[in-house]
Amino acid sequence: MSIDTSKIPRDVSTTWMKARIPKNVADPDAYQAARGFESYFSRQLVKEMLSSTDFIGGKGHGGEIYQDMFKDMLGDQIATNGGLGITEMIYRQVMQNKGRKPYVEDGEGIKQLGPKALAELVPLRMAKYIDAVDHASKAYKIEPELLFAVMQQESGGDPNAESHAGAKGLMQLIDSTATEMGVQDVFDPVQNVHGGAKYLRQQIDSFGTLEHALAAYNAGPGAVRKYGGIPPYAETQDYVKRVKNIYGRLKDQLAQMKGMQEASGTGGDQLALKQTPDSSSEG
Repeated sequence: MSIDTSKIPRDVSTTWMKARIPKNVADPDAYQAARGFESYFSRQLVKEMLSSTDFIGGKGHGGEIYQDMFKDMLGDQIATNGGLGITEMIYRQVMQNKGRKPYVEDGEGIKQLGPKALAELVPLRMAKYIDAVDHASKAYKIEPELLFAVMQQESGGDPNAESHAGAKGLMQLIDSTATEMGVQDVFDPVQNVHGGAKYLRQQIDSFGTLEHALAAYNAGPGAVRKYGGIPPYAETQDYVKRVKNIYGRLKDQLAQMKGMQEASGTGGDQLALKQTPDSSSEG
């Protein structure tokens, strides 16, 4: 299937159709259509902005021609680079409506980006623990994005964090859990991350779903068994929601970085992004 260009108004640029589509996109036609909408929307946005000024091209027929060219060029540029994020938003919604994954995932032909790429997406105070997270991720077969999501919600990346309930360190382990997971120094970042990852893996294996595993991590496995799912505790329900939101955001950002890598031919660890400002939890 391809886009029928005869249905595109003549005054709308189609340069965006020639731009490369990331290789990990599951439905190139849907992605291209979403990109076309962003190009048109961007062009109209620029048009409205220019209507209030004549600083580009000046007045007169020549100025109007120049402004039309400028609108086309800027609209295509924004759409191609995903500047407004509209392409991504529409494409994901379309794929959700189709009941399909928007991107091909690891194990389906796409190589995972290196750990340095993920480190550039998390708060600065957490990025320093990328090696510990990477090792724990491989040891317990848990995505590093999920471990960072738990860490951000639990401690915000503070290795010395201690809750009123006695949970300690990056992954907020209580003493009994730390001992059970073989953690000797709960305030040692590497030991704490490995202990938290091991405990989370146990909950995933026990309950089978991410939501129930996160609820067990927060409220304890006994509470999840008692209620047959996420306990009716506001704190736990909010915790599960926040961790999933952070986890989903990181995965989406990595997918976008992978698309940039495929489009530019640049290695994942060479992509430079601004890191997220420090924050203790997901708002």
